[in-house]
Amino acid sequence: MFKRCKILKNICYPHIAIVVFITAIAIGGLIYSFASINPIPVLQYLFYVISAYSLTIICFRVPFVINKIKTFSNNNKLALRYKTDINYRNKVSLYTTTSTNLLCMLFYLIMGIFNQSLWFYSLSIYYFLLTIMRFFLLKDIYKEYDLDIERQWHRYRFCGIVLVVINVSLAIITFFIIRYGYGFSYHYIETIAIALFTFIATTLAIINSIKYRKFHQPIISAIKFVGLSSALVSMFSLETAMLSVFGSSKDFMLRQIMTTLTGSIFGLIILVIGVFMIVKSTNEINNIKKLH
Repeated sequence: MFKRCKILKNICYPHIAIVVFITAIAIGGLIYSFASINPIPVLQYLFYVISAYSLTIICFRVPFVINKIKTFSNNNKLALRYKTDINYRNKVSLYTTTSTNLLCMLFYLIMGIFNQSLWFYSLSIYYFLLTIMRFFLLKDIYKEYDLDIERQWHRYRFCGIVLVVINVSLAIITFFIIRYGYGFSYHYIETIAIALFTFIATTLAIINSIKYRKFHQPIISAIKFVGLSSALVSMFSLETAMLSVFGSSKDFMLRQIMTTLTGSIFGLIILVIGVFMIVKSTNEINNIKKLH
């Protein structure tokens, strides 16, 4: 009985080197299964089993990793500051999202050059403008305590205006792509990269929306709304990639309907966010001027 328990424990909690090795095989196997034109079925099923086992042993180690992170955060000065200092946490978050947007811009620019696609060029410009907007927020957050509240609301309104402009521009481009059939084709690897970015962007947007709901500073609110808008565009981009890769030529009408419907809903949400930011900031600025 003791030997059986020990064997089961070794299966569920193998050495970390084995975990890394199996995970690497699983990733390589999945890439082969999805990217290969004519994959061998036996190898595909084998890699699926290995991937399932890899995911299982990683999940088993999650509580251990969480405890390690907690111990580290309680003993590390920078980690402790990240937990307690909202301004510092916003700086780290902005650095991360700005860098991610920059990488995303380069990714879509390269895809646009190789595919000669208006869709990829438009997404590249979209993320470029998001990077510029976040750069201004990053510059402001360093002097948030020195900035007067009116200037913060001006920056908040600036972000709302940019969101409206780029959202309308993206909507027009999407309309022409759908209306005149300018297709967008993705590779499996590109789809995996977009899915990973979308997962990260959406998770961060949800976490920040919940975490910063109690804070009413204009700069922090602007960061939250920009992140949410970016996540919605990432989800729309992922949908187009999934439909392109996994859809067939017979599903062209379905792809058009899905792209139109999702693009319209997400575009409307971002438009409402942008207009809300403009109206709210304008009212706040007018109220401040009346007090003066």
